[in-house]
Amino acid sequence: MLSARQFSELLNLRAPLSKIISVYLPVDHQGTHARTLASLLRAHAREESAADDAGEDLKLVEEFAAGFAPSAWRGAAIFSCKALGVWRACPLPEPVRPALRIGERPYLAPLLSVCDQYQRFGVVLAGRSRVRFLEVFMGQIREYEELAMSWPGLGPTQSRAVAEKLDGLARNQEFSRIVVGAEPEISDRLAGLLRTVLQQNLILDETLGAETASETVLERIRGCEDSARKVRESVLAHRLLDLSRSGEAVLGLDRTLRALRRGQVRLLLIRDGFAKMGYLCQRCGDLSVGFNRCPACNGVMGAIFNVVDELIQRALDGHCEVVRLLNDSVLDSMGHIGAELSAQEASGAVALKSDAAADSRS
Repeated sequence: MLSARQFSELLNLRAPLSKIISVYLPVDHQGTHARTLASLLRAHAREESAADDAGEDLKLVEEFAAGFAPSAWRGAAIFSCKALGVWRACPLPEPVRPALRIGERPYLAPLLSVCDQYQRFGVVLAGRSRVRFLEVFMGQIREYEELAMSWPGLGPTQSRAVAEKLDGLARNQEFSRIVVGAEPEISDRLAGLLRTVLQQNLILDETLGAETASETVLERIRGCEDSARKVRESVLAHRLLDLSRSGEAVLGLDRTLRALRRGQVRLLLIRDGFAKMGYLCQRCGDLSVGFNRCPACNGVMGAIFNVVDELIQRALDGHCEVVRLLNDSVLDSMGHIGAELSAQEASGAVALKSDAAADSRS
């Protein structure tokens, strides 16, 4: 699990005298990630700019990929800089586009996009004689066994000690939500001792307790998070549809590509699994779904297997927010993809629409 501290270290990491390797791999049960990595390494070896000092780090990445068991994961993000003692391998619950980048800073855009869709949960499992502390994030669970507490009985003094330990853990790990698994009498007592900010993000679950297996806790939280995400995705999709009626959003692949080309996209919504063949300009790199010649420079267009993947990559590199819709929504009947425009572009679109309406009335 990528802890809050490790995440912060990646965000602030810089190696001007060394090179940091960033690798993203899609994952499935057919071992595609190993073949994808081999392809990335071959392409890297052909580049004249390939860094000579990256060999040891790339070897570590190869060893990780060879032994990585996909399980339920759909992607992996790997960061390595042996000179600085940096190694982070992060299984991901969502797919990512294959990438290998080398630079002074880690390439974090795809990781940040996935992380933004998940909350970091702190979990307290309390009984009358035992208390356990756990953390759940992006489909992984960690138990802080060194923080476990036990007494003959959980009285007021012990309850305050639990609250203080939870407070310290919440500050260090930057929990978004707190889950207290205990019978109502215990959970109510603990809740009353927590800081207001923790109380405001508190979930009480009497189906969990001090003896609950960590796998059960993970499944319970994952189910709740999946339900919450389904609602959030529905809200985002309906909002996008509403905004499209006023010119503040666009629907469909072709219009989304045009908006991205003009730098207008603020938020990109895309149905998980949506893919489509398209074209890439050999001269300027522009993307299209139906041109023999580039609409931007009239250059020759070459076919690419999945223009959607390339669109997502460019949106991330352009600092756009990208949300992959994992559930059915109204967007499924609107081309599976759409984009909310930036405030400046949206206001311009609204003004043009108003002017057109005024002209039609005059």
